[in-house]
Amino acid sequence: SALGYLVAGDLAADDALMVDGKPLIDTTAIRYLGGSQGGIMGGTVMAFAPNFGRGVLVVGGTNYSQMVWRSSAFNEIDSFWKDLQPDPSEREFLMALFQSAFDLSDPAIYAEQVVNDPFPGNPPKDLLLVESIGDCQVPNLSSEVMARTYGMTMIGTPINDPWGIVSTIDVEGGGLRMIQVDTGKLPRPPKENLPPDDDNGAHGSSTDTDAIKALITGFLNKGVATNPCDGACDPD
Repeated sequence: SALGYLVAGDLAADDALMVDGKPLIDTTAIRYLGGSQGGIMGGTVMAFAPNFGRGVLVVGGTNYSQMVWRSSAFNEIDSFWKDLQPDPSEREFLMALFQSAFDLSDPAIYAEQVVNDPFPGNPPKDLLLVESIGDCQVPNLSSEVMARTYGMTMIGTPINDPWGIVSTIDVEGGGLRMIQVDTGKLPRPPKENLPPDDDNGAHGSSTDTDAIKALITGFLNKGVATNPCDGACDPD
């Protein structure tokens, strides 16, 4: 958000970024694009930042106390914690208690400010969430909780048909959208409430294809969410 203000303010007015007295920067088109932690906290940023009317959350999710137990990123931290709390059920219980601290910034808490009741000075927000099937760092469960909490509509063909999320084909005019991408990375994370042993690479690969890059560009620039895939978005 701070960079958005800088780009639209002092940078746009800098002589080095002027041609014939006109700024090279289009200050009317400040957008948000965040991945991983930026995809998670992007929901919160979008709720608070009046200069962002449209944003893309790549492999975003919500509810940290639920997320970490299925994330490979938590393995190293959990290994230190075991010395103090050897019982995994007690560690999980304590993490659930910590959610009250996470709630100060968790994007689910600010869904109303994105969807129905913007903070003063904020315009209506358009969001696109990109979910990577088999993500070992931000589990699909957390991405789909985010989508349901924000009332997102899925564009394109669903891969795992998550409960409570309606699918459509093409959507124009912005809004709250999500798309599932299957990069084909294996092995899949466990179905149980357990972290995977290793990271299969799905977390960082959801936007590698030209089709998804074009979708993100079209959404950010024009507010159009058009299904880029023939069927499910996967390597085939």
